Amino acid sequence: MTSRVAAAKQAGYVVRDATPADADGIGAVHVGAWRETYPGMIAQEVIDSLDERARAARWREWLEQPGSPLRVVVGVDPGGTIVGMLCLGPNRDDDSPAEQEVWAVNVLDSAKGTGLADALLDEAVGPDPASMWVLQENRRARAFYARHGFAPDGRSIYDERLQATQVRLVRGR
Repeated sequence: MTSRVAAAKQAGYVVRDATPADADGIGAVHVGAWRETYPGMIAQEVIDSLDERARAARWREWLEQPGSPLRVVVGVDPGGTIVGMLCLGPNRDDDSPAEQEVWAVNVLDSAKGTGLADALLDEAVGPDPASMWVLQENRRARAFYARHGFAPDGRSIYDERLQATQVRLVRGR
């Protein structure tokens, strides 16, 4: 366990597998984190169109799916509120650099810098190989992932919907 993970646990954060009952909290974190993090990085109309209830319904659907290949973990603050989440699933890339892909990591600003994101990544992925896509302009996230051994593999895509470039990060090929 890293010192950052230990700090999060010592501060009272709990990381656990999500249940369908967590869908509303996950939807709120998903939308809230995007609204806090992505202004100026992605198209504002995408941020403005985010809907917590729609996101919660989608997360509930995924969490209720029998035999789902997704693993969703949530980070809960000392007051019992979900303030972070991570979704891990099978790699979706044709050139699959790792079997598993981190599909989403979202942490509200109130929990950034606490070690919670480290604890989420540690719980869901551990030291295993994985890949992920991250916004090229998201320097904070890229530095975080670099601390965890993820590095660009040279692949990038321009996402028309987001109006932003994403780069693929890989660990342990």
